[in-house]
Amino acid sequence: LAGLERVHSRFGTVAADQVQRAVAMRLAAHVRALDLCGWVTPRELGILLQCGWQEAVQRISEAARIASRPLTVQSAGKSTVVTVPVQPAGAQYVPDETVEELLARVRLQLAK
Repeated sequence: LAGLERVHSRFGTVAADQVQRAVAMRLAAHVRALDLCGWVTPRELGILLQCGWQEAVQRISEAARIASRPLTVQSAGKSTVVTVPVQPAGAQYVPDETVEELLARVRLQLAK
């Protein structure tokens, strides 16, 4: 979640938590029952999609678009609209690959 630190430093922990919760709820609503969505780190949400690569690329792009929409957070008794861009990245699972190896390949995509 690019910009989450900015929300945290400008509006506080409660607002940053609101953003994380809202983004997670948006993504959870977007994935199918057979997919898995969860936090990898405090800034990284992951979605394991059970589908072909072309469909996964489309679904990742759509999920990032949905998750990146503006959000309203409450801070100091005021409502503020914030945008926290989601950087999409993906990698196709390789048989016998560990979770750490798969995440390392995804993080390489993010670093580009």
